[in-house]
Amino acid sequence: MSLIEVANEALEEIRQKSQRSLYQTDYHAWRHDILGYRSYEKMNQVTWECLHGELSHTAVASANGVSKSWEMSSMIAWASSVFEPGDVTSIVTAPSIQQVEKVIWAYLKSHFGQAAARKNNLPGRLSEKLEWIYDGENGKTFLAYGRVPSKGKEMAVFQGVRGVKGRVFVFSEEGGAIEKDMFTAM
Repeated sequence: MSLIEVANEALEEIRQKSQRSLYQTDYHAWRHDILGYRSYEKMNQVTWECLHGELSHTAVASANGVSKSWEMSSMIAWASSVFEPGDVTSIVTAPSIQQVEKVIWAYLKSHFGQAAARKNNLPGRLSEKLEWIYDGENGKTFLAYGRVPSKGKEMAVFQGVRGVKGRVFVFSEEGGAIEKDMFTAM
């Protein structure tokens, strides 16, 4: 490898780290650059508060057809792609496993395709077991997974799960139908 090739490779690595650093603090820039879309102002406010706001938890009021599920799946894709594999774990839940599978995971698959079409491959792979897995040097790392615990088992699904750096996002589809014990566990 020539000195110029080494220098170009080093510069590309620096550029990627700089871009990743920007994306960690600017979901909207990531969404536009990687997935190629923008949203409307109110949804931008909601997503900013969810990911970068001062509160450690955010609930979004119910409304039909305003793209909450699409945005939630996009936020999961963001969390799984802008941090080093294993630094963040996202848990995705809903009142039924079918909602996780047929809504959120379906949208995640769409995001994978959209990112790839724009030559921005997302890390890892989605499994049909509702897991986003990164196959690294030391084996599998779970970037995100979908679970719906049975009544009385809510704590077991959420407690003790964390990324290497302790970052955990919990995303819930259809929060209005989530039981109180589930909110406590989350």
